[in-house]
Amino acid sequence: MDKDTFRNMVLQAFPRMPKTLGERLFDVLNTERSGLLQWSELLSGLDLTQNVHGNKALLVENQCKLLFDVYDLSESGLLQRDILDRFTNVIYGVRGIAGADEALSALFDKPSKVSTIGYADFSKAYLTKTPAFLFTWLEKLARHVGRKPHPAILDIQDRYNVVRVRERIERSTLLTLEEICSLEKWFQRSLKGRPKLDTTEFLVDNLERFVSRPFCDLLATFLGKTLDFVGFCTLLSKFSRGDDAAKRLFVFQVAQTDGQIPQDRAVLLEKSLSSAAPDVTL
Repeated sequence: MDKDTFRNMVLQAFPRMPKTLGERLFDVLNTERSGLLQWSELLSGLDLTQNVHGNKALLVENQCKLLFDVYDLSESGLLQRDILDRFTNVIYGVRGIAGADEALSALFDKPSKVSTIGYADFSKAYLTKTPAFLFTWLEKLARHVGRKPHPAILDIQDRYNVVRVRERIERSTLLTLEEICSLEKWFQRSLKGRPKLDTTEFLVDNLERFVSRPFCDLLATFLGKTLDFVGFCTLLSKFSRGDDAAKRLFVFQVAQTDGQIPQDRAVLLEKSLSSAAPDVTL
Protein backbone atom coordinates (compact mmCIF):
# COMPACT_ATOMS: atom_id res chain seq x y z
CA MET A 1 0.00 0.00 0.00
CA ASP A 2 1.46 3.38 -0.95
CA LYS A 3 1.35 6.47 1.24
CA ASP A 4 -1.62 8.06 -0.56
CA THR A 5 -3.76 4.93 -0.13
CA PHE A 6 -2.93 4.71 3.57
CA ARG A 7 -3.62 8.40 4.08
CA ASN A 8 -7.00 8.08 2.34
CA MET A 9 -7.86 5.12 4.55
CA VAL A 10 -7.07 7.21 7.64
CA LEU A 11 -9.07 10.16 6.32
CA GLN A 12 -12.10 7.99 5.73
CA ALA A 13 -12.15 7.08 9.42
CA PHE A 14 -11.24 10.60 10.57
CA PRO A 15 -11.99 13.23 7.89
CA ARG A 16 -10.39 16.02 9.94
CA MET A 17 -7.12 14.16 10.44
CA PRO A 18 -4.38 16.33 8.89
CA LYS A 19 -2.55 14.92 5.91
CA THR A 20 0.82 15.33 7.63
CA LEU A 21 -0.19 13.14 10.57
CA GLY A 22 -1.34 10.37 8.25
CA GLU A 23 2.02 10.57 6.48
CA ARG A 24 3.88 10.46 9.80
CA LEU A 25 2.03 7.31 10.85
CA PHE A 26 2.86 5.74 7.50
CA ASP A 27 6.57 6.52 7.92
CA VAL A 28 6.67 5.02 11.43
CA LEU A 29 4.78 1.86 10.45
CA ASN A 30 6.88 1.41 7.30
CA THR A 31 9.85 -0.03 9.19
CA GLU A 32 11.52 -1.23 5.98
CA ARG A 33 11.54 2.37 4.67
CA SER A 34 10.48 1.02 1.28
CA GLY A 35 7.79 3.61 0.58
CA LEU A 36 5.26 0.78 0.38
CA LEU A 37 3.50 -0.38 3.54
CA GLN A 38 3.53 -4.16 3.81
CA TRP A 39 0.46 -6.04 5.04
CA SER A 40 2.47 -7.32 8.02
CA GLU A 41 3.56 -3.79 8.96
CA LEU A 42 0.00 -2.48 8.88
CA LEU A 43 -1.35 -5.40 10.92
CA SER A 44 1.39 -5.09 13.54
CA GLY A 45 0.61 -1.41 13.97
CA LEU A 46 -3.12 -2.01 14.33
CA ASP A 47 -2.61 -5.02 16.58
CA LEU A 48 -0.62 -2.96 19.07
CA THR A 49 -3.75 -1.00 19.93
CA GLN A 50 -6.04 -3.98 20.48
CA ASN A 51 -6.86 -5.85 23.66
CA VAL A 52 -5.37 -9.28 22.98
CA HIS A 53 -4.53 -12.30 25.07
CA GLY A 54 -0.90 -13.01 25.79
CA ASN A 55 1.96 -11.04 27.32
CA LYS A 56 0.23 -7.84 28.42
CA ALA A 57 3.46 -6.21 29.58
CA LEU A 58 5.00 -6.74 26.15
CA LEU A 59 1.87 -5.38 24.46
CA VAL A 60 1.99 -2.22 26.58
CA GLU A 61 5.69 -1.81 25.87
CA ASN A 62 5.13 -2.09 22.13
CA GLN A 63 2.25 0.38 22.26
CA CYS A 64 4.43 2.86 24.10
CA LYS A 65 7.31 2.45 21.64
CA LEU A 66 5.02 3.02 18.68
CA LEU A 67 3.73 6.31 20.09
CA PHE A 68 7.22 7.42 21.11
CA ASP A 69 8.45 6.82 17.56
CA VAL A 70 5.53 8.84 16.16
CA TYR A 71 6.42 11.81 18.37
CA ASP A 72 10.20 11.52 17.89
CA LEU A 73 10.39 13.50 14.65
CA SER A 74 14.14 14.03 14.88
CA GLU A 75 14.73 10.32 15.66
CA SER A 76 17.09 11.44 18.43
CA GLY A 77 15.53 9.36 21.20
CA LEU A 78 14.37 12.54 22.94
CA LEU A 79 10.97 14.20 22.77
CA GLN A 80 10.82 17.98 22.63
CA ARG A 81 8.16 20.10 24.30
CA ASP A 82 7.50 22.24 21.22
CA ILE A 83 7.08 19.12 19.05
CA LEU A 84 4.45 17.69 21.42
CA ASP A 85 2.73 21.08 21.40
CA ARG A 86 2.55 20.89 17.60
CA PHE A 87 1.24 17.32 17.69
CA THR A 88 -1.48 18.34 20.14
CA ASN A 89 -2.58 21.15 17.84
CA VAL A 90 -2.50 18.85 14.82
CA ILE A 91 -4.48 16.06 16.48
CA TYR A 92 -7.05 18.09 18.38
CA GLY A 93 -7.22 21.30 16.34
CA VAL A 94 -5.62 24.72 16.68
CA ARG A 95 -7.85 25.58 19.64
CA GLY A 96 -6.37 22.59 21.42
CA ILE A 97 -7.87 21.12 24.55
CA ALA A 98 -8.36 22.60 27.99
CA GLY A 99 -5.40 22.19 30.30
CA ALA A 100 -3.04 20.90 27.60
CA ASP A 101 -0.37 23.52 28.27
CA GLU A 102 -0.33 22.84 32.02
CA ALA A 103 -0.24 19.07 31.47
CA LEU A 104 2.73 19.31 29.12
CA SER A 105 4.51 21.66 31.52
CA ALA A 106 4.12 19.08 34.28
CA LEU A 107 5.49 16.35 32.01
CA PHE A 108 8.59 18.39 31.21
CA ASP A 109 9.03 19.77 34.75
CA LYS A 110 12.45 18.37 35.64
CA PRO A 111 15.25 19.70 37.86
CA SER A 112 17.64 19.79 34.90
CA LYS A 113 15.35 22.31 33.14
CA VAL A 114 16.07 20.55 29.84
CA SER A 115 13.04 20.81 27.54
CA THR A 116 13.26 17.18 26.43
CA ILE A 117 12.24 13.83 27.86
CA GLY A 118 13.60 10.39 27.08
CA TYR A 119 11.85 7.09 26.64
CA ALA A 120 11.98 6.19 30.35
CA ASP A 121 10.04 9.31 31.39
CA PHE A 122 7.61 8.92 28.50
CA SER A 123 7.00 5.29 29.46
CA LYS A 124 6.11 6.26 33.04
CA ALA A 125 3.62 8.82 31.75
CA TYR A 126 2.20 6.25 29.34
CA LEU A 127 1.51 3.73 32.11
CA THR A 128 -0.63 6.28 33.96
CA LYS A 129 -2.01 7.78 30.72
CA THR A 130 -1.08 11.24 32.00
CA PRO A 131 -1.76 13.42 30.14
CA ALA A 132 -4.36 11.23 28.43
CA PHE A 133 -4.58 13.32 25.25
CA LEU A 134 -1.07 12.23 24.28
CA PHE A 135 -1.87 8.54 24.47
CA THR A 136 -5.52 7.74 23.67
CA TRP A 137 -5.95 9.11 20.14
CA LEU A 138 -3.91 6.39 18.39
CA GLU A 139 -5.94 3.58 19.95
CA LYS A 140 -9.15 5.23 18.79
CA LEU A 141 -7.72 5.66 15.31
CA ALA A 142 -6.64 2.04 14.96
CA ARG A 143 -10.04 0.76 16.09
CA HIS A 144 -11.65 2.52 13.14
CA VAL A 145 -9.09 2.55 10.31
CA GLY A 146 -9.84 -0.04 7.66
CA ARG A 147 -13.15 -1.10 9.19
CA LYS A 148 -15.20 0.36 6.33
CA PRO A 149 -15.04 -0.43 2.59
CA HIS A 150 -12.78 1.95 0.72
CA PRO A 151 -12.36 2.10 -3.07
CA ALA A 152 -8.56 2.10 -2.85
CA ILE A 153 -8.54 -0.95 -0.58
CA LEU A 154 -11.07 -2.76 -2.75
CA ASP A 155 -8.84 -2.03 -5.73
CA ILE A 156 -5.87 -3.59 -3.93
CA GLN A 157 -7.97 -6.66 -3.14
CA ASP A 158 -9.06 -6.91 -6.77
CA ARG A 159 -5.47 -6.64 -8.01
CA TYR A 160 -3.90 -9.14 -5.64
CA ASN A 161 -6.63 -11.59 -4.63
CA VAL A 162 -5.53 -14.91 -6.13
CA VAL A 163 -9.00 -16.03 -7.22
CA ARG A 164 -9.78 -12.69 -8.84
CA VAL A 165 -6.44 -12.62 -10.64
CA ARG A 166 -7.10 -16.09 -12.09
CA GLU A 167 -10.59 -15.07 -13.21
CA ARG A 168 -9.24 -11.90 -14.81
CA ILE A 169 -6.61 -13.88 -16.72
CA GLU A 170 -9.23 -16.38 -17.87
CA ARG A 171 -11.40 -13.55 -19.22
CA SER A 172 -8.58 -11.76 -21.02
CA THR A 173 -6.72 -14.76 -22.51
CA LEU A 174 -7.49 -18.01 -24.31
CA LEU A 175 -6.17 -20.13 -21.42
CA THR A 176 -8.42 -22.37 -19.35
CA LEU A 177 -8.67 -22.02 -15.58
CA GLU A 178 -6.95 -25.40 -15.16
CA GLU A 179 -4.05 -24.24 -17.34
CA ILE A 180 -3.76 -21.00 -15.37
CA CYS A 181 -3.56 -22.90 -12.07
CA SER A 182 -0.84 -25.18 -13.47
CA LEU A 183 1.11 -22.23 -14.84
CA GLU A 184 0.85 -20.49 -11.49
CA LYS A 185 2.80 -23.29 -9.79
CA TRP A 186 5.53 -23.11 -12.45
CA PHE A 187 5.65 -19.32 -12.21
CA GLN A 188 6.00 -19.37 -8.41
CA ARG A 189 8.95 -21.78 -8.63
CA SER A 190 10.60 -19.59 -11.27
CA LEU A 191 10.34 -16.46 -9.13
CA LYS A 192 12.86 -17.80 -6.58
CA GLY A 193 11.70 -15.33 -3.96
CA ARG A 194 11.43 -12.35 -6.32
CA PRO A 195 8.13 -10.48 -6.80
CA LYS A 196 8.42 -10.61 -10.62
CA LEU A 197 10.44 -12.36 -13.33
CA ASP A 198 13.26 -10.56 -15.11
CA THR A 199 11.85 -10.34 -18.64
CA THR A 200 15.10 -10.68 -20.58
CA GLU A 201 16.29 -13.58 -18.43
CA PHE A 202 12.98 -15.40 -18.88
CA LEU A 203 12.90 -14.91 -22.66
CA VAL A 204 16.51 -15.96 -23.18
CA ASP A 205 16.06 -19.08 -21.05
CA ASN A 206 12.76 -20.16 -22.62
CA LEU A 207 12.34 -18.58 -26.06
CA GLU A 208 15.75 -17.95 -27.60
CA ARG A 209 16.16 -21.55 -28.73
CA PHE A 210 13.04 -21.15 -30.89
CA VAL A 211 13.73 -17.73 -32.44
CA SER A 212 16.77 -15.46 -32.02
CA ARG A 213 18.37 -13.31 -29.33
CA PRO A 214 17.62 -10.02 -31.18
CA PHE A 215 13.92 -10.95 -31.30
CA CYS A 216 14.01 -11.76 -27.57
CA ASP A 217 15.52 -8.31 -26.94
CA LEU A 218 12.81 -6.69 -29.07
CA LEU A 219 10.11 -8.57 -27.18
CA ALA A 220 11.70 -7.63 -23.84
CA THR A 221 11.54 -3.95 -24.79
CA PHE A 222 7.85 -4.36 -25.62
CA LEU A 223 7.02 -6.23 -22.39
CA GLY A 224 9.06 -4.13 -19.95
CA LYS A 225 11.86 -4.96 -17.52
CA THR A 226 9.84 -7.33 -15.33
CA LEU A 227 7.06 -9.82 -15.93
CA ASP A 228 4.26 -10.52 -13.45
CA PHE A 229 1.95 -13.53 -13.57
CA VAL A 230 -0.73 -11.73 -15.60
CA GLY A 231 1.82 -10.66 -18.22
CA PHE A 232 3.33 -14.14 -18.24
CA CYS A 233 -0.03 -15.80 -18.97
CA THR A 234 -0.90 -13.17 -21.57
CA LEU A 235 2.38 -13.81 -23.38
CA LEU A 236 1.87 -17.59 -23.40
CA SER A 237 -1.68 -17.17 -24.65
CA LYS A 238 -0.50 -14.94 -27.51
CA PHE A 239 2.10 -17.50 -28.59
CA SER A 240 0.20 -20.74 -28.05
CA ARG A 241 -3.47 -19.93 -28.66
CA GLY A 242 -5.49 -18.31 -31.42
CA ASP A 243 -5.11 -18.40 -35.19
CA ASP A 244 -2.16 -17.30 -37.32
CA ALA A 245 -3.70 -13.89 -37.98
CA ALA A 246 -3.84 -13.14 -34.24
CA LYS A 247 -0.23 -14.21 -33.80
CA ARG A 248 0.92 -12.06 -36.73
CA LEU A 249 -0.94 -9.11 -35.21
CA PHE A 250 0.89 -9.63 -31.92
CA VAL A 251 4.28 -9.73 -33.66
CA PHE A 252 3.33 -6.54 -35.51
CA GLN A 253 2.44 -4.86 -32.19
CA VAL A 254 5.81 -5.87 -30.78
CA ALA A 255 7.80 -4.53 -33.72
CA GLN A 256 5.81 -1.48 -34.84
CA THR A 257 6.53 2.17 -34.18
CA ASP A 258 3.66 4.58 -34.88
CA GLY A 259 1.85 1.92 -36.89
CA GLN A 260 4.85 1.06 -39.11
CA ILE A 261 7.64 -1.51 -38.80
CA PRO A 262 11.03 0.20 -39.25
CA GLN A 263 13.39 -1.32 -41.83
CA ASP A 264 15.90 -2.57 -39.26
CA ARG A 265 13.18 -4.36 -37.33
CA ALA A 266 11.72 -5.84 -40.51
CA VAL A 267 15.13 -7.36 -41.28
CA LEU A 268 15.40 -8.62 -37.70
CA LEU A 269 11.97 -10.26 -37.91
CA GLU A 270 12.77 -11.89 -41.24
CA LYS A 271 15.98 -13.41 -39.86
CA SER A 272 14.30 -14.48 -36.63
CA LEU A 273 11.37 -16.19 -38.30
CA SER A 274 13.42 -17.83 -41.04
CA SER A 275 15.65 -19.41 -38.40
CA ALA A 276 12.77 -20.35 -36.08
CA ALA A 277 12.29 -23.96 -35.09
CA PRO A 278 9.92 -25.84 -37.44
CA ASP A 279 7.30 -26.30 -34.72
CA VAL A 280 7.05 -22.56 -34.02
CA THR A 281 4.44 -20.66 -36.00
CA LEU A 282 4.19 -16.90 -35.55
